[in-house]
Amino acid sequence: MKRLHILLEQGHTPIQLKIGNGNPGPKTCALLQDEHAIKKAGFYFPDHVAFTPRFFRRILLESGALKDKNPEKKLKTAKFSPKEKEQIRDAIMAFHPLLRPYLMVRSDDYASGVGLWHTGGAAIRFTENISNNQLKMLANSVELQMKLVLASDFRSNVRIFKEKMGIVENPGVLLMPAFGKIGNDSRRDEEVHMVTPPISINFLGRINELALVAVGAGMGGANEPFAHSAFKRRIEFGIFLNGTLGNLHARKPDWPALTLNRETPIWPCDISKYLDMCRQHIETDSGFEQWERINKMIGDLLEITGPRYLEMVADDCEGQVWVVTQSAPFAPRIVQRPKIEEGNKIHETYLALGTSIAKGTEIRFASGDEPNEEDIVFNQTRSNYLLVLYIRHIRNFNKPGKWGLESFSNAGAVVLITPIVSGAFGSHLGGHMRELGIPVIGIEGCADRIDRLKKELTGKKQWLVYADEFKRQGVLAAE
Repeated sequence: MKRLHILLEQGHTPIQLKIGNGNPGPKTCALLQDEHAIKKAGFYFPDHVAFTPRFFRRILLESGALKDKNPEKKLKTAKFSPKEKEQIRDAIMAFHPLLRPYLMVRSDDYASGVGLWHTGGAAIRFTENISNNQLKMLANSVELQMKLVLASDFRSNVRIFKEKMGIVENPGVLLMPAFGKIGNDSRRDEEVHMVTPPISINFLGRINELALVAVGAGMGGANEPFAHSAFKRRIEFGIFLNGTLGNLHARKPDWPALTLNRETPIWPCDISKYLDMCRQHIETDSGFEQWERINKMIGDLLEITGPRYLEMVADDCEGQVWVVTQSAPFAPRIVQRPKIEEGNKIHETYLALGTSIAKGTEIRFASGDEPNEEDIVFNQTRSNYLLVLYIRHIRNFNKPGKWGLESFSNAGAVVLITPIVSGAFGSHLGGHMRELGIPVIGIEGCADRIDRLKKELTGKKQWLVYADEFKRQGVLAAE
């Protein structure tokens, strides 16, 4: 069912509602700021209801979550008041019947994509008219996901990020439909339909005609202990887009600006075969024309707004209707590559996250998929040090309980050594690492590589890390 096609033919006007005192969260405010540009560029501006941060102050205070050592447990048993429940049900019913059964409950926190707070989904089986019982089920699911958003605000990674960025307010919630194809979730016993965008894009740029782009399928999802989401995150592959689609590079999952072949694009012209490998995102032979069209739409949007962080999804397999679900200003950092004497250069790579130059004198060497107590204490008592880290599984870097922010939040730069560099920062293009200003360069290697770096760095007075994720350049040097 092509729901947006039907709604557009009916002359549907997307709803925009605010519930609660005060302003909506930063994500909603940034999206509204770009509404005119989004529409003018040919995108569909999403229906949404923004629950302000102040809407949730009562439940946070009365649940005791703000003072308890286990806020997630407190929030799990907390209840919305009858008035709040009524407002949540009214918000659900405000959506068009075609959009109402499949809702995303998004954290309304940081304007650009950082991927730290919870986002989940609420869904019921689609019917022509929603019954009172279905409305109750959907409202209960939305309430649960809202409490998960609030609980995620207490995660160690979120807490540290907020402290570093000077954020004091709790998040709001942005309620919007899940856009995409409707299908059955065969993994569940009961019959529940699910919505999956056939194509989803995370975009950052452009800077000197360069952009970082992740392309995949699916959106949302959550693995919290008491969460159940009808949507599963499925970012399987990605691309690096160099200005136009004529210069396209395949890359390993989720590492910005990483290409499989440093010099030559894998598919320089037609990417339909590439997208077929990504679980048949496109069910048409006009793949290249489709991407030419979306590339022009993005260009038209950026002509009005300037550089942006964007999240976009296709509502249909043919890519005829695209929805911008997130848009936020992006202030690029332009740095000149430092002049480094050849004898001082230790490693050069195209695996780079962030764009900056960091210098310092102190170095911390660490290895293992979990930090020890000394690693955490070192980070708490030092600043602007170089972390040289070897881990066997990249998924354990930047992960709470493993190598989360509590283990390196005060580092000036990170050199990450791992057998396979992929999947390090999820689908948000490493957003919170970029916002914190911690450049990361990657080295693909085994455990002996850290021993070699120790020898090369021993006795040096100063280290230097240069990273430019858009140019795909990273350098570690010392003198």
